[in-house]
Amino acid sequence: MNRLLKHGMIRQIITKKLLVLITLCILLLLHGLWPGSLDTLSWFLIYSFILWGSLLVVMAVRSAISIFRYYRTDPSRAKFIFIRSILAVGILLGTFILVLDNIPVRASFLMFIKSFERRLPLESSVTNGLDSKEQWRQQYVGIWHVDERMIDSRGGIYFRIGKSMDGISPDQMSFGFVYQPNREGSPFGNAKYECYRITRKWYFFHASDDF
Repeated sequence: MNRLLKHGMIRQIITKKLLVLITLCILLLLHGLWPGSLDTLSWFLIYSFILWGSLLVVMAVRSAISIFRYYRTDPSRAKFIFIRSILAVGILLGTFILVLDNIPVRASFLMFIKSFERRLPLESSVTNGLDSKEQWRQQYVGIWHVDERMIDSRGGIYFRIGKSMDGISPDQMSFGFVYQPNREGSPFGNAKYECYRITRKWYFFHASDDF
């Protein structure tokens, strides 16, 4: 009997709409496992934020009306509506906070950091500032496909795992991970060059070849 009651309560709280919201948030978190995912989805995220923000306002108003309507006649239903509303807002806000703070890519990289460390070039190559492009063959490191590993004479060993158009220009954006980067630029370009810290020595970066 208790199990049936609990099952019925869960079904009233976890509706199809809430399951759709959870699925979309999971997909967004999975997409966030790749450096530069926010850059490629910038317009999508802006429109999504406007859309979901509007939906949240509508949901909040409708929930408030429903809670007020059922508060006296059906208190249990009002309680479930309130719980669903809190869950939806918490899931949506939590997902955006995680994605905007790049938590998925930071956490996933830490799982495979040893794989990248094993693929660092010899110290002699780094000190001589040699380009390792000829020494590197495309391969998977962890869950990422690394198409190039480059040594920058200014400092940094760069593993590129993705590239895309730089807006509507013919320039190319590169994304990936970097070991001990410099502050000036990358072998893939200096424009829009930024690094984001993961550990004391490892970062993820993006850069455009619009020198």
